[in-house]
Amino acid sequence: MKFLFTIWLVFAQGSPVSGIDKPLVIDSLLAIGADTIETYEIRVGAIKKAVTMDETGRSHAAHARLLMRFPSPERMVAAERAAKRAIRKEKHNADLIGLLSKLYWRIGRRGTSLEYAERAIEANAFNPIGHFWAGRYHFWETMKYLWMNRVEVNQDTDGRVRSHNIDLGRWGEVARKKAESAFITSLNLDPYHDEARRYLGLIYYQTQRAIELRDLYNPVIRNQPNTPTGYFKVGMSYHLERDYERAYQAYSKGLKKMSEGEQRFMLAVFTDEQTDTLATVPDMQTLQRFWTGKNPFFLSPVNERMLEQCRRVAYANLRFGEPEKEIAGWTTDRGQAYIRYGDPLALQSRPADVNTHVDDPIIMQKLRFHETASFGKSSDQYEFGKELWEYENFILVFDNTDTRGAWKFRIASLDGASVGLKDLVERVPTRFVDPFGDRRFEMPYQVAQFRGEKGNSRVELYYAVPASKIEVTTSKALGTVELNKGLFLFDSNWDTLNVQNTQVKRLAWVRDNGRSGHLLSREILNVAPRKYNIAVEVLDQKTKSVGGLRFAIPVRTFSRTELEISSILLARRVIAKPERPFGRDRFVILPNPMKATSRNKKAYFYFEVYNLKRDAFGRTNYQITYQTKLIATGEFNTQPDWVTAVTQEVTGDHPWEPVYLALGLENAAPGLQDFRVIVQDKLSSQEASAATQYRIRW
Repeated sequence: MKFLFTIWLVFAQGSPVSGIDKPLVIDSLLAIGADTIETYEIRVGAIKKAVTMDETGRSHAAHARLLMRFPSPERMVAAERAAKRAIRKEKHNADLIGLLSKLYWRIGRRGTSLEYAERAIEANAFNPIGHFWAGRYHFWETMKYLWMNRVEVNQDTDGRVRSHNIDLGRWGEVARKKAESAFITSLNLDPYHDEARRYLGLIYYQTQRAIELRDLYNPVIRNQPNTPTGYFKVGMSYHLERDYERAYQAYSKGLKKMSEGEQRFMLAVFTDEQTDTLATVPDMQTLQRFWTGKNPFFLSPVNERMLEQCRRVAYANLRFGEPEKEIAGWTTDRGQAYIRYGDPLALQSRPADVNTHVDDPIIMQKLRFHETASFGKSSDQYEFGKELWEYENFILVFDNTDTRGAWKFRIASLDGASVGLKDLVERVPTRFVDPFGDRRFEMPYQVAQFRGEKGNSRVELYYAVPASKIEVTTSKALGTVELNKGLFLFDSNWDTLNVQNTQVKRLAWVRDNGRSGHLLSREILNVAPRKYNIAVEVLDQKTKSVGGLRFAIPVRTFSRTELEISSILLARRVIAKPERPFGRDRFVILPNPMKATSRNKKAYFYFEVYNLKRDAFGRTNYQITYQTKLIATGEFNTQPDWVTAVTQEVTGDHPWEPVYLALGLENAAPGLQDFRVIVQDKLSSQEASAATQYRIRW
């Protein structure tokens, strides 16, 4: 480097150089011009000196490339002059002609760029540069016209507005075929042409040709096994086929090829509902917890929501980025919207338009002419090109603000009302289409907490699988099934604490008022008091339908000294077995996760009372009061008062008591009911209560 810099100083000072070969000096000066460590001034000075000595177009081309590397309006004009000088020196050099095509593309002169791309092909059809820039032009037209509808609006003589749409999609399809052919030719001439592969891959993805996309990037994985790009494109191909397990494997390999910072960023984009997460990217453990909580189906071998995040970021960078300007796709307005909301249900593109109002009624034209004459207001109304992304209940509108692909968010419509981006993100932070949505069903459930052993609490979870949603054979009180059942226990941060995955062949079956009925199941957890996230899932092996429930629960601490009541557990029936030892196992409880009972039956309630005081003879004495109240449903209904159903005095031998009540409902009003238990300890004068809700059906 010191030798090269000395040569540059000699020429800069205008001193003659003897004994030095001119091509070697030019090479040295151009090396300084390409040295990214040097300042821009030193680099451009070296290239300008090389230009004075170079009889070829190489130095002029180097000058143009450097100016394009540090663009400004003035430098781009100078770059155009330099590129044209290079071509004048080598009129049939396809590389130099292609450079000018690239320059015109950069400044937005798309048609001129295509013209020079075709000239480069004429100069040398075996050079990929002309084919690539021709492909870029046709791909631009593809994405411009593919979803484009031109809206023609006219008014008749009575002032009635009439409009009709003109679909321009067929032009996009013609352009797509030209672009695809150009990129294939580029890759045939140069198998390592990454940009041609990028756009050809995007064409394959847009046209849902998964196999072609995979075949395009498998060689990249073989030749560049440490580069993540190929793995993500292959993952996207499997994603197209809904082969989520293979997509997960490909994405995982791609993530492992990234630095930890890159991995964190890819998984963190917009997870905190902000538009800029670069400054506060969470650590990897926090991100894993976040995506665990978003997992739509834990029994699946992959996290489909995290997979979708990887796909969206990869696609946003592929589709909305501008490599020529070093603009990453995720930083653009459309890229950010895509990562948040995914694929639109419908997409419309509309061209820019100037409305001269020549088709308006004469009276309206006179009014506009008067406004122009009086107030200097132009009668022309310019409309930017637009893209409309339609989702379930909102629409995003983007404007093409410079006709060169600079798309900016304009406005959104949410439930028919116009909103800005900030309001939209606050009300609709993200959108995710559940891949199991068409075969998912809900499972009614109830949870009750009781005092456990060694400071733990016993959490009893009962749930019902609708028999109509799965394939089941019923006989008496049993249902024969083929289910995968999973219980997943997480802490409040979604760190996994316990996973139980079992195969189920038989479950208790109950008929519901002549309907097909439910299959009943339960889970028992003995856990330390704190907050947990719990999920239960079932997968029917025959129908592939999936059921699930998940909830956050603060597991309570039970006192060892103060009078307390456990949760109240609703049941279809409770049977006491006096021959069994004292305790919870003395009772057979048929659960009622639907939390509903018919009027012609009894409602059963089970609970436990703790820390009763005993007298000198070891006996307890307490009173239990059962109260009910119909919950008002009308807006102006007064809240009913509690009605005491039963009061009873109880004596016992233990400091804690399991208790159940069978409540007759013959005269009860149908509807949602409150149920409350009040316990008064006669010996300690302490009082405790607990409540729940249930529904009485006709």
